[in-house]
Amino acid sequence: MKKLYFFTIGLFLFASASAQYDLTDANNTPTAGDSYKIYKVEGSVNAGSSGADVSWDFSSLSTATEIDLLWEATDNATGNPDLYYSNPAVGLPNLKCTYDSTVMFFITSSSGMQTVGKATAYGGIMGIYQLMPYGAVVDYYDYPFAYQDKNTTSVTFSYVEQLGQFPLSGEVTGNFVVEYDGYGNITLPDGKYVSDVARIKITETYDKPSGGAGSISKIRNTFYEYREAFTPSWIARIEESIVTDATTSNDITRQNGYFVKGSQVQNVAELIANSNNMVVYPNPTVNEANISFDLDKRSDVIISVIDILGNTVSYDKMENLSAGNYNEILDMSNLTKGYYLVKLNINGKIQAQKIQKL
Repeated sequence: MKKLYFFTIGLFLFASASAQYDLTDANNTPTAGDSYKIYKVEGSVNAGSSGADVSWDFSSLSTATEIDLLWEATDNATGNPDLYYSNPAVGLPNLKCTYDSTVMFFITSSSGMQTVGKATAYGGIMGIYQLMPYGAVVDYYDYPFAYQDKNTTSVTFSYVEQLGQFPLSGEVTGNFVVEYDGYGNITLPDGKYVSDVARIKITETYDKPSGGAGSISKIRNTFYEYREAFTPSWIARIEESIVTDATTSNDITRQNGYFVKGSQVQNVAELIANSNNMVVYPNPTVNEANISFDLDKRSDVIISVIDILGNTVSYDKMENLSAGNYNEILDMSNLTKGYYLVKLNINGKIQAQKIQKL
């Protein structure tokens, strides 16, 4: 019992701190058809600080406005805006993400996730609708994308501004910076707590050459995406967009926050909090891990390992075990690097712990 007590204390310390993880194709790339209900928060939203083991708390924000976030396959055969993204220098996108009058176009592969353009309706801001197909792909993420990694890309692209019935076009140059600037835990507006969250900061600065058509002379966007290993899309996104009117030189700022409903996010922290008699070690591991647990009565036990796509990669059922302390070895030598969920089912009661395979 002393051995079990020692490891239980170790589990408490592990669960109290957040772990950093790399963004990879397996845990960061959505697929066509993925959809989420999200809350939109308008107005000032503080994105919080960067760094290690940060707690981002958005529980005080309102959840009144609910909209949809949808990942779809692009259709380049018919209609705008998809047809507009057929620039051979860019290649055809295979995914688009749609929410709140914004469409973003992506090329996804095992080596990374790239953005090739976007369409944005600025709503009440001068009635502008913008199409922005980039002249070259932007390195959104190069997998694996780790804490403090940064990608910087210079971009030049054409655009169309639609003001009423009069389309205007021009060219924009600027910079696109993506940085993994922090990790920690997050509390969503509906109170859901999620551990082991990565934050990505995206900064876009675009300048329109003097004399170019259109009503905007400069665009400055800062986006913060909060991601966790078992949800391939972001679970929170804070956006600040500053556009400069070409005629008056006045800045117009728009800021919104978007948060996935907590019921759609895997809450590993809650499962860990209930696992007082379960310890998985070492964590991270290379080839093998031990799972230690105790039984206070004769029980049926199932131990399974789940990958980030929800697939069961290991399953072991043990029936009618007598009361006592147990230590089982998990063979992870044939699994790819990444995060997994170890689930312990004791007479129908499920406990779990996240583990990293190096």
